[in-house]
Amino acid sequence: MSRASKRSNGEEPGPSTSRQARTSQPKRACRAQSFLDHLDESDFSASEDEEWTPGSSGRLAGSGTTSDLEGDSDEDSEEELQGSSVSTSSSDPRRLYYLRNLGFIDRAPQNVAEHLEPGDQLKPIEYFFGYVSNDFVETIVQYTNMRSTELTGVSINTNATEMLKFIGMNFAMSIVKMPRIRMYWQTKTRIPWIADKMPRDRFFKLRSNLKVVDDNRVQEEERKRDRLWKVRPLLEEIRHRCNELPKPAKVSIDESMIPFRGHVSVRQHVPGKPFPDGLKMFVLASPSGMVLDFEIYQTKDSLMSVIDQLGVKPDRNTITVGEAAVLRFVRSVENGTSIFFDRYFTSANLLCDLYERGLRGTGTIKKNMVPKEAKAKLKSEPTLRKQGRGASDCLVRNDGKVAITAWYDKKLVLMGSNEFSVNDEDECQRWCKAERTHVPVKRPRVVREYNDAMGGVDLHDQVLSYYRSFNRSKKWTVRVVLHMLDLVSANCWMEYRNDAGPHPHQYMDFKLILADQLMSDDLNISSTSDSTPRTGVSTESETEPSPKQEVIKIAIASSVTFDLEKNFEDLRPLHNVVRVCNTVLETLPPLVSTWVSMGNSNHTLTK
Repeated sequence: MSRASKRSNGEEPGPSTSRQARTSQPKRACRAQSFLDHLDESDFSASEDEEWTPGSSGRLAGSGTTSDLEGDSDEDSEEELQGSSVSTSSSDPRRLYYLRNLGFIDRAPQNVAEHLEPGDQLKPIEYFFGYVSNDFVETIVQYTNMRSTELTGVSINTNATEMLKFIGMNFAMSIVKMPRIRMYWQTKTRIPWIADKMPRDRFFKLRSNLKVVDDNRVQEEERKRDRLWKVRPLLEEIRHRCNELPKPAKVSIDESMIPFRGHVSVRQHVPGKPFPDGLKMFVLASPSGMVLDFEIYQTKDSLMSVIDQLGVKPDRNTITVGEAAVLRFVRSVENGTSIFFDRYFTSANLLCDLYERGLRGTGTIKKNMVPKEAKAKLKSEPTLRKQGRGASDCLVRNDGKVAITAWYDKKLVLMGSNEFSVNDEDECQRWCKAERTHVPVKRPRVVREYNDAMGGVDLHDQVLSYYRSFNRSKKWTVRVVLHMLDLVSANCWMEYRNDAGPHPHQYMDFKLILADQLMSDDLNISSTSDSTPRTGVSTESETEPSPKQEVIKIAIASSVTFDLEKNFEDLRPLHNVVRVCNTVLETLPPLVSTWVSMGNSNHTLTK
């Protein structure tokens, strides 16, 4: 009989089999004893029970009783038991799960000022030189002269005064708008305030040769790595000043567009933006709209290389562009700052990364970005709809780093945060279409904080849109340079508004004064008034006219027509009633003054 058949018939096993039988019994005994020791140390130790409470885990408040979990399903209790059975050893982290717990402890910002103190009020041109220094203007002059020499063999021979005058003229054109740039110099549409500063051909020659970098010094490797190398020195010059600005307690991150529809390799299309085509720029801004930092998006790889250089890349394989954009700015804020962003950026992994770096993060979140552990427990939209407007639900992760909040207003709103939850609810007024009136609606704190702090980037874009330098050009570098200069002027006005006191100039008046100072021949700041530009445009508030001002109505008759040969080309008849203060009629710009003087014979004036 073979050895195998002997074993099958129950005969004595061989030497190897008996050796295994002898060694298996001590191993079972060791494992059993280890399991009993583990139960004795972890499950039945009084000291461990005192340490493991929902309130002591860092962010979960409450006593940890069953009342804290009221309304949870059996699945919640089962997951809690499974989580408590995990070893308490530091080498074995507990499994992550979500609890319906309203005791989420808010972590207030630390070591940051709630309100920025006003500084010494400066003149507009002094704010401007804080972003674009005199040395950098000289650098632009040098490279512009070199560029003209390379193209034509003759230097354009520009200087710093003329270059600043060129910038000031672009600011002036952004306020006094014309369909075409050449119309500022044409006889019938001439604007002396702009045309007298520089000949037309000289202006276009400066714009076509404008350079901020020496192309010959840029290596081929750097050109491939950085697609924005042609404007990189200007971006770094402006970013340096933005990083020096005081950091508020709350900041926001959002996308902004540099309008451009020409050919450039980094052009993006962002639906929903006022200018969806152009260069996409991630912006870090204060709630008041002041830009604190920015990054023009090229590719995901280039953005990842930037966060690698900053040393903030997280230890995980996958990371989205939105997450990388937020991590790009973690070095630009103080520890303890609250950062707000929209659903393009928000994820649970990002909130954990910010938590580990001592930063707070709050934002709306997409449904597909909600962790699956929380998605299964979170109340659905139909359930919240039945409870009515203002109904909310909140789940907090057991480690206290993430809270997912669902709030139903007109539709479901999902919020993710490592700082706020539904605690401290208030009531807000919402329009009810059925009742045709405003009704009070409960609002979680996370929604209130988000609405108060988010929107700084959109506010900055709104300010830029009022007086944007729209000079048509096929060169994307010209478009980027002019946009960044507009960004500087808006930031300068916001700095001035913080320092000016209760009655600051409006943005239009501030930019007019800045343009006038830049176009000055001697650039003598002390001799240039900062109260009223030399154009004579009134700086009174357009929305709140003084009650002492006498108002006249200029009623335009329907039969009025204009002689195109004697007046202006492409000028259409006016059909609306215009209200003009009689104290401003004599101080209007030349073109507008001509329009009003034409009304002396053709218009019917009634007081």
